[in-house]
Amino acid sequence: MDADKELAKELADKGYQFSSANSINIGRLVPQVAYYVYAYANLLKNQEIEAGEKINVVVPTGNFGNILAAYFAKNMGIPIAKLICASNENKVLYDFFETGVYDRNREFVLTTSPSMDILISSNLERLLFHLCGENDAQVAEWMASLNNDGISLKSLLGTPRKIYLCENLLI
Repeated sequence: MDADKELAKELADKGYQFSSANSINIGRLVPQVAYYVYAYANLLKNQEIEAGEKINVVVPTGNFGNILAAYFAKNMGIPIAKLICASNENKVLYDFFETGVYDRNREFVLTTSPSMDILISSNLERLLFHLCGENDAQVAEWMASLNNDGISLKSLLGTPRKIYLCENLLI
């Protein structure tokens, strides 16, 4: 306990403070991207894969943050073959990646996985921003529509499954 007080004092003296970031905060994605770089480097170091060999990433997701970090890591050069989103009964992301339609107007199921019990994944907005060429006005329109009616991106994206492989896995 005393060590914690000493650490807190040392950090305060240097002008630092601990904080947390929920999955909506972009600051949370940065260390998650680093995690994928670190994980890949460790697979290489432990000779479990060859340099350049692609890996699959499986992440249970509701708010889409961790798997989005994997997408960013892939775009930064980490050899990732498939990004696999596992979902629960609420499966709004699964349905979106299967059909290109994001419809939050559906039954909401309370499960034993509250971090996955989400009908509007806040980090999806970041993916859409990237996929539509960083057109913030378009994303704002989609997000406003999503809050009311849902959105269909089939005309722009086809089926987003090309980017992600979604599995309706119950975890």
